Amino acid sequence: MTNGKIRPGQSITYEIRGNLADNAIASLIRFCRPHRRSHHPRDGLARSQDVVAVASSGSSPEKEKTTRLILLTLGVIVLLTGSPLRADTTEPFATLQNFFAAIARFDYHGMRAQVTEDFQLLEVGELWNIDTLVAQIGEYEGKLARRNYFSLIDSGQDGNLAWVSYWNMARYKTAEQEANRAWIESAVLVRTDSGWKIRLLHSTAIPRDKAPEGVQFTEYVQ
Repeated sequence: MTNGKIRPGQSITYEIRGNLADNAIASLIRFCRPHRRSHHPRDGLARSQDVVAVASSGSSPEKEKTTRLILLTLGVIVLLTGSPLRADTTEPFATLQNFFAAIARFDYHGMRAQVTEDFQLLEVGELWNIDTLVAQIGEYEGKLARRNYFSLIDSGQDGNLAWVSYWNMARYKTAEQEANRAWIESAVLVRTDSGWKIRLLHSTAIPRDKAPEGVQFTEYVQ
């Protein structure tokens, strides 16, 4: 939102970030749409020119003042509506990142703290639980160092249930060599009294000669 005056005929463009449903967008725009029905093919979804029409409805100081007040209200609503969506979908992903950070530290208590008691891992065509995973990781303690890198693909939430898909890359270093491994993974998480917990994790290893191209990884260190 600019600080300048709104001129007659001036178009105003807003970028609404986040995956808001159509009916939510319609509810926001309805605060400043003119008193006429939209003939958009999708019922209930106001057209973009309805917003522009507010800035074109006259040049008197009183109308400009009213327009600025309406647009300010719209901006506040967008912030209040959009921010929780963004926060809710990143918290489950942070749980996953903390889980792998605990793996890199060989912190078995930290690993268990990020999962539910009935946690399931679908790994290399097998069904593991947290005890299986801890045993597998423990075989490498003191033998290698691991650094974690992630690239979020998508995430969503429905009440106390969340799902995340992402690229996972690990950089291993032993006394003899360094190597990278990559996976494409998805997870289902549930919200508990102590925060988000991983209920199900599915991991598919990417062949070493077919590492994902064009994916931007970010290192995560807890």
